[in-house]
Amino acid sequence: MKKSIHATNRPETSHIPHLSNSKNIRRKTKALFFKKEEKDAGQVLGIDFGKAKVGLALADTETKIAFAYDTIKNDRNLLVKLLKIIKKEEISKAVIGLPRHALAENEDNDQKALGKLLTVNAGIDVEYEEEMFTTKMAQANLKEKGARNLNKLDDKEAAKIILQEWLDKQD
Repeated sequence: MKKSIHATNRPETSHIPHLSNSKNIRRKTKALFFKKEEKDAGQVLGIDFGKAKVGLALADTETKIAFAYDTIKNDRNLLVKLLKIIKKEEISKAVIGLPRHALAENEDNDQKALGKLLTVNAGIDVEYEEEMFTTKMAQANLKEKGARNLNKLDDKEAAKIILQEWLDKQD
C-alpha cells in the first residue's frame, strides 16, 4: 500500500503547549473572558506564530498602518498573554499568518487552533493571511534600517508585514 506524501509516522503534537490542558486554560483565563459582541472598529492584532516565539503587530482599522508590537514566548501561558493584550489594546480582530499550503487545505494546524482559541476565549473574529517569506522580508527590512539582533526583532516585524498585507487588501 502506498503512503501519502503528506503522511508521517509521527504522532500528532501541537506546538501550542496549553492545548492539552483545557481545565488549566479555563482556570487561568477565567477573569479574562470577554463578552462576545460584534465590534466594527478598533485595533487589529497581527500574529506571526512560531514554535518558540510569537510575533505581534497592531493596526488601527481607520489608519490602516501596521506597526510591530511585541514578541512573546510560545509557552504554556501563550493564550493568557494574548488575552491580556487583546483586552488592554481593545483588539476587535486578529490576523494570523498561515503558510500558503495551509490556506488552501481544510486540515487543522497550530495557527488555526490558536485562531479557534482566540475566537472562543476573546470573542474576536480571526482571519488568516499568507505568510510566505515574511521572515526573510522582515530580516531584510531590519538590515536596511541598521537593526542589530535580527532574531529578537524579526518575529514582530514579520507580524507587521502579515498584518499590513491583510490591511492593504481591505476596502
